Order: sequence, then structure tokens, then C-alpha cells
Amino acid sequence: MKKTVFLTTAVAAVLCTHSATLSLDGTWEFSRNGGAFEKVTVPHDWAIAGPFNPEAPCGSGKLPWQGYGEYRRTFTAAKAEKAFLVFDGVMAWPEVFLNGKKVGGWDFGYMSFRCDVTDALKDGENEVVVKADTRPHQSRWYPGGGLYRSVRLETFKLTDADPETVVITTSGVAEGRKGEPGEKTTDATAVVHFSYETFDGRKVAFDQHVHNPVLWSPKTPHLYEYELCGRIYRYGIRTIKWTADDGFHLNGERVQIQGVNLHSDLGPLGMAFNVSAAKRQLRIMKDMGVNAIRTSHNAPDPKFLDLCDEMGFLVWDECFDKWDETAGRKPEQELEEFAVRNLRQFVKRDRNHPSVIAWSVANEIAPVGDKYGKPSGMTRARNKLFADTVRAIDPTRPVGSGNASVSLLDGDFLEDFDIAGWNYWHRYADFRKKYPKVPVVMTESASALSNYGSYRTRLPQNKVDFSKADMECDGFDHHSAWGGDIADIELYRVWKDKYLAGEFVWTGIDYLGEPNPYAWIGEPNCWPNATLEEKFKPRSSYFGIVDLCGVPKDRFYLYRSVWNTADETVHILPHWNWTAGDK
Repeated sequence: MKKTVFLTTAVAAVLCTHSATLSLDGTWEFSRNGGAFEKVTVPHDWAIAGPFNPEAPCGSGKLPWQGYGEYRRTFTAAKAEKAFLVFDGVMAWPEVFLNGKKVGGWDFGYMSFRCDVTDALKDGENEVVVKADTRPHQSRWYPGGGLYRSVRLETFKLTDADPETVVITTSGVAEGRKGEPGEKTTDATAVVHFSYETFDGRKVAFDQHVHNPVLWSPKTPHLYEYELCGRIYRYGIRTIKWTADDGFHLNGERVQIQGVNLHSDLGPLGMAFNVSAAKRQLRIMKDMGVNAIRTSHNAPDPKFLDLCDEMGFLVWDECFDKWDETAGRKPEQELEEFAVRNLRQFVKRDRNHPSVIAWSVANEIAPVGDKYGKPSGMTRARNKLFADTVRAIDPTRPVGSGNASVSLLDGDFLEDFDIAGWNYWHRYADFRKKYPKVPVVMTESASALSNYGSYRTRLPQNKVDFSKADMECDGFDHHSAWGGDIADIELYRVWKDKYLAGEFVWTGIDYLGEPNPYAWIGEPNCWPNATLEEKFKPRSSYFGIVDLCGVPKDRFYLYRSVWNTADETVHILPHWNWTAGDK
């Protein structure tokens, strides 16, 4: 990374002083469900240590994530003209107290938020207490619990830029030409537009100019830096364009989206975010040839987007799964207010990341009135409201959702989105027939199921012919979920349908919870006579191309042979030609 060299500058005359940040990661005291306090390290996931409960619903991993907890610690600080406690995410329903005074909270466990502590902050020692309660939250996968992302104190002068208002956009970038080896440059001058508001209410806007900029891309993820009020802001210079007939274009060239879905957990490490562990996951994906990530299905840790900026991943940035229990919304909360408030927070937080190429407001929500629909389902009015909310804050990227319900094509539900994501069943082709002028991408493809080191001597009769004897999906890649397809079929579809922007495979890495295809063992009315061992075993999915610990499955090398064109791929499996008598 190199710092920007500016040719011209036009800056509004505003006194800008130095803000300060104090990390509050590290040692806290923690009490679980009213028990004794113990020392823990934040970021912290209160449930990943177990114990597993074989009688618990397996959808969220059979781990004890539901409950309530209290965190506390002291820190030393000085009074400031403006001060905030900033939380990158707390699972869930956090309430925050400083020196005995409640200073704020939030109601969506995946969303970052801040609490104004200007009045409550004291010179010298301060005590912060955070209470979290996951009991109102529901999940289809493992969500963890507690202070699972970073915490910090940020202090400012009133004349400083409010970080939530800083907007960095670029213009004047021509289509690229090849520059130095490995770099993408233009022969134009990029204009970088900065705008922000100060805490005392002044609005500031200015431009900077960069001659022959190095364009940000998955191959050259070049980042520029700008210091504003003592804080470093990073940005990339690039252009994006989604087209209906020719897929996705980056810097004037078509780029095939070779993407995967990634959940927020880090496998055996749980939900407590760790930069090194996340970077390792992304390195494995990069080696496979992945150039895009869908943040399924919630706002990721902001540090994850920092890594995508640095390492060169395009991001389909998704805020919600559903708009009800899996978002943590209580039934008495008004849906529109809840979603709009969180979408505003989401877009303001992520809009300066060059990796983000699309906003997604939902995943697999059926329309109201559909047999799968709920009162919290899709309506055109809701979709328009949520899309307009996003566009009002960031008009530079398209807004869409990840869709699965064919009923959405029966009405005008999707009329107000800029882009469409479709999951499974080849439904992107049905969408194409009705909306030939709207860009489309497979937001979930394949849903294949496999394990490494397991090879059957009896070939399955169909893609859902799973063995119940040992609950293992073999490594020959014959299996997928009932609505999905094996990898070869989806790769062929992407190659054949040139209008399709690409695919996000479900999933890049196994994740905790939702353990298909054995998800319902031990559940009421499903395998009621299962043994305790059978009930205990299914805790995570088989969807991943890579397992929970980062070990590639055989399917990894199929994708690598297609996607990673810079390296050779050779991988040997046991033979698959059995005689009729083999079992």
C-alpha cells in the first residue's frame, strides 16, 4: 500500500484536530446466567466452549448460546468534547452502562453501533458494563453470544469529522490500460471526493486529484490512505457496472464472479472475531480462485471487510437473513422502523470499502400471502422503502436481495430493486424471462454436500441418496441438497449463460449449525427413535468446499482447476468404476 500523492487540493477552511481511539479489547470480567464473574478475553464467544447438548435443536449447533451475560471492566480516560463507546457487534440485545448510567444499546446482534458517553465519561478511572441477552434471538445457524467483536472508546473535538458521516467517492476514472506488471492504471486523473460533517454541525466537502491512479481489483487490491482529524481513511479507486446482458464489469472489463458464501463463525473458534483466523480462511479461498464473498446472511465484522479490501475480494454485502426472529426483532417491534434504522447504520458503516459492489437487504424471504410467507414477508412497498433507504445514503452501488421463492415472479415484488440474486432451482433463468433488463447473479449455487476421506463403494442412486448408517457424505461429489445441484452442473450453467454475472457457491467453508443433510435427527417427529449418539453427531453443515478446520475437501480441487488459472491443479481420488457386485 502506498499513500496518495495529490496534484491539487481544495479544502474547506475548517479546524480539524486529532481524535483518539482507546481499544477496550482484552481482559474483561464475565458472568453467565447470573453466575460468578470470571476473567475472559474480548472478543469473546460465551458458548463455543460448550458443552454440546444432544437434546438441543441442531439447527444452531447444539451449543449453549441462548442465555444472558454481563461483562464489566475498568479503563482510564480523560474527559472529551465528544466521546463514544463503539461496538463492532454484540450478540444480542446489548445494554451499555458507564459509571452506573445507561448510555445506550442496540437490538440486532450483527450490527455495529456506538453509544454517546460524553456526559458519563470521567477523568481517570471509568467502569463499563455490558449486558447481553440472546433469549429473544432466533437463528438457523450458530450465532454465538456476548462481546464477540471489538470494543473501543473514541474521543473527539467538536470541530472533528464525525466518522459516521465521512463519504469518499471517486470520479473521472477512464477505462483501464495495462501499466506496470501486475498493476492496473489509467491515463486519466481521478477525482476523489470527500465530504463529512463536524460534531458542531458544519458540513465540509473537498476534492483531491490522483494522477494515473492504480485501480483497485481482485488482482491488484491497491489502497490509498488519507488522514483526516488524526484518523486514517483507506479507499480504492475503481469503477463498477452491473449489466443485464454481459454480467459484472470492473474498471471497464468483464469480471466473472467466482464467489462463495461465508458465515461469520470461524469454525472451532466460534463467533469471536479473530483477524488472523479470518485472513487464513480468505487465503484458502484465494488459492481456490475465489474473487468474491457473499456475507451470508448478515452484516460482517468491519475488520472482515478491511481484509477483503486488502486481499482483493468483491463483496455482496448482506444485512439481513429474514426480517423477523433471525434478525433478533421482537414481534412487538415495527418491522419497517427496525429494518430502516439498521440499514442506515449498515450502509454508513460500509460505504467506503472498495470491495463492496452490491447491497443486499434480505435473503430468501417469501412474499406475504405465499404459502411460505409471513406477516414479515416481502411486499413491493417494503422492498421499495428498504432500497430507497440504501440509495439515499449510497447511490453508487445497486440494491437487491437473495431470492428463492418463485412466487416473487408472480407479482411486482422486485420492481424496485436494481439487481437480482437468485438461489437454486435454475430460477435465475425464470427471472431473466420476466426481467431481461435487470442484472442477475446466483447468490447461492450448488449446495453440494461432501466430506473428505470418505469414499463409498456403493454409488448413490440420486443426489439426495444419503447414507444414514454413519451420517457421512462421501467425497465423490454426487450429493447436494434437494434444491441444489452438484458443482459440475452449476459451473456449466455459469459458463453457458453469459448474461449471468457469476455465482456464490453455498458454501466456501463449513459453518456451525444447520447440519444438512442430517439436520433433523432427534427433532420432534423426525427420527424419534434415534440413539443418543445419532442425536449428538450432527452439529455442523457438510456444505463447505473446505471443512471447519480449513482442510480442503476433494471438491476444492474441482473449483480450483476451473477458477485458479494462474496455478496448475492435480488431485487424485480413489477410483469410481465398481463392478455390479460392489456394495
